[in-house]
Amino acid sequence: MNLDEALREVNGEIIKVLDIHPGGEGTYPTAIVVVKRNAPLHPYVVWRAVDSSRDGQPAHFQSGNYCETLEEALQDSRKA
Repeated sequence: MNLDEALREVNGEIIKVLDIHPGGEGTYPTAIVVVKRNAPLHPYVVWRAVDSSRDGQPAHFQSGNYCETLEEALQDSRKA
């Protein structure tokens, strides 16, 4: 998964991958990741990371749960 550009856009780094869905016919590779970003509020985000193979779109993040602490982010129960 090449999310370097998406991480640069949010000035962030991936802390942990919580779950991966490798994709298959009719789907696309995604992962649920904890990202630490440089932001004054909610510095940790649990995002669905979408690989660049989806319809030729660039890699990006979507459907974020914004958290104040790393502990809160690591408790996210979403599945890819």
